[in-house]
Amino acid sequence: MSLTPKQPSPSLLVITTSGGGGHLQAANAKIAEEKLKNPQLSVTLHDLLAHAGGKMLGRFMISTLWDSAQRKGSVRSLEFLASIAPIFDVLFWLPVFFQILSKLIKHHITHIVDTQPLCVSAITSAVRFYGFLKKRPLVIEKIFTELPTEYASHYLSPIKRLPRKHRQMIRLITTHPLLMHHETEEYFWNRYCGLPLSNISYTGFPIRPSFKAYQQQTLPPAPLVLRIALKTPEEILLMKDIFPHPSHEIYFDNSHLVLTLAPQDKVMTLMLGSQPVQEASLSYVKTFIDVIRESKHHTTHHYLFVFCSHKTFEDTSLQVRLHDLIMNMPDYPKNLSIIPMSSQTDDVVAPLYFRSNATLTKAGGITSMELIAVANGKIWIHHEEKSSPLEKLLQHIRLPSLPSYKGMPKWEYGNATYLEKRKGAEIVSPETFADASKTYITPQ
Repeated sequence: MSLTPKQPSPSLLVITTSGGGGHLQAANAKIAEEKLKNPQLSVTLHDLLAHAGGKMLGRFMISTLWDSAQRKGSVRSLEFLASIAPIFDVLFWLPVFFQILSKLIKHHITHIVDTQPLCVSAITSAVRFYGFLKKRPLVIEKIFTELPTEYASHYLSPIKRLPRKHRQMIRLITTHPLLMHHETEEYFWNRYCGLPLSNISYTGFPIRPSFKAYQQQTLPPAPLVLRIALKTPEEILLMKDIFPHPSHEIYFDNSHLVLTLAPQDKVMTLMLGSQPVQEASLSYVKTFIDVIRESKHHTTHHYLFVFCSHKTFEDTSLQVRLHDLIMNMPDYPKNLSIIPMSSQTDDVVAPLYFRSNATLTKAGGITSMELIAVANGKIWIHHEEKSSPLEKLLQHIRLPSLPSYKGMPKWEYGNATYLEKRKGAEIVSPETFADASKTYITPQ
């Protein structure tokens, strides 16, 4: 009979939040990566924001507050919500501590991954106490879902505020930071999150499998076939109305729209986050149509892929409004095909980013990483120039902690700066897009 203690079966706890899409995408990417290493791995997913104050409050914080601010493009509202995160961390310290500890004990967790910035103190305390009970210290792999710049303080500052013993438990998964002046990487990490370089792991972006497959590839001189999933009967009818005459390049296959993009076609992708701002999306599309119509170069066929939310939050969805715009637009350019589609899996998004001659996106953390990984064309970053009523109120009372960063939240501005330095990205708005897109349309 062996006296060797039985090793616990591998069990992974992934802490994330569904507020916004990036944290959850990073969580799913990590799960896929770990499952590839060990198909027998047991995985427990914990949505912190959804459960910290109960399901009702969780839905309110995610859907009514955060996602609503994203859909409206309310930058000041997003900044305000991020600024009160420390209050959230204090109010929900005990519930989060016990929820995480319960998960650790119940599922005999051996590996912990955290992809979100909230309640770092409660999480590290629960993990440290669990390690004491099991007499086995554990490390928290904290996946940094923003590009590392000085503007990501909402993610890094909570780590720096931790006691030294708690900081030692964290291994930060990230990429090389954007350094300013004469900074070193060691100085950057110590200054912004209080971690030594030995606690930083440059293991690649937390991006989905299809994006990893397209990294380091070069554009082949061959057509690209895309199968766009149509998720509802209504979406199928809308698409069939837009494309009533199937051809070799565009046709329907059950619940999919199949497109073949020739090497000489010009492709643009418009994706303003998981909760796209309707008015900004419509404005960009209208401007793009006008520029194509006014252009003297009609021999090149243009494709514009517009990502819409898979859920309807407004009385009229963005897909329906784009359909109506396309169908009722006088003198619609014959050399332009617009595809207003619902959210797609990474096996569609990755090759589309890879093939696009231009992308127009928000500077969300994971989106920015995916662009760095696979984008070959021009990168435009959207920013807001208009203020919502709440933004105007916050501006009126002049909250000093809420500065403006070119019409985008502070952390997105940091990502945009990183993209400007590393990929030559350009910041645009619906008001400035006409001039930017003309240089794209005109053959060089």
